[in-house]
Amino acid sequence: MQAGPERQADRLTVAYHSSDVEIELSGRGASLLTGAVESELVIDGGTPQRPCGDWQAVVWYSDGDCDYLELQLAVTNSVRIDRQLLLARRGHFAFIADAIVATQAARIEYQMRLPVAVGAAMRFDASTREGRLRTPGRAARVFPLGLPQDRVLGTSGSFVDRDGRLVLTQIAARTAACVPIMLDWHPRRQRLPAEWRSLTVSENCHMVGSDRAAGFRLRMGAFQLLVYRSLAPTEEARAVLGYHTRYETVIGMFDATGEVEPLVMVEVD
Repeated sequence: MQAGPERQADRLTVAYHSSDVEIELSGRGASLLTGAVESELVIDGGTPQRPCGDWQAVVWYSDGDCDYLELQLAVTNSVRIDRQLLLARRGHFAFIADAIVATQAARIEYQMRLPVAVGAAMRFDASTREGRLRTPGRAARVFPLGLPQDRVLGTSGSFVDRDGRLVLTQIAARTAACVPIMLDWHPRRQRLPAEWRSLTVSENCHMVGSDRAAGFRLRMGAFQLLVYRSLAPTEEARAVLGYHTRYETVIGMFDATGEVEPLVMVEVD
């Protein structure tokens, strides 16, 4: 995936031919992430397992707005992981998310570990859970969209830097979870105040549980990103922040009038 032919164009390279998914993300010519994306999964308090194996590409999409790749791993007959990777063509940001679906689980604990590039350093905000990934001459903001923004708000999850990796942990007390991270290295957004939160999803005017659908919103100045992910099938349209959809995934941006302009819409398989 790449934003253009220039040497300093944003690029996201993904290799999934082995048991691990390896990525290399560079923003404006600076390397941000390089190496294997590792994860750890615990179902119902059992033994931690490191999901790896035969990843399959199930969705590929590319146009003037973004490149999007979705991979899938069948951990067991009842557990799967869908990994979403998006690189914007214009806007200098990337989105990475794992959706874990375990149809017979009562509790999911999941950890995603992103490999920080050599020479990059991670720092965390004192009052929020935002991170800053710094390289010589470049900086990227990192947002764990599935965790509460403010540190004063308690959560069973965490977002830390450990052994050269960004480690995002989330816990779900049901059969599915969405674990998203957004990285932004746009030079004009590096100092803007950021706000993010998880969104309520409804269906037929009733709130949908977080094991059936997830929604997230990130705002930095005029830039506003909307993410919706269905985690359980339905024949009805769902609504998130006033936006109605029957798609499995929607990643979009709000325009000046408040309407959502989708970057990606993935149909239900």
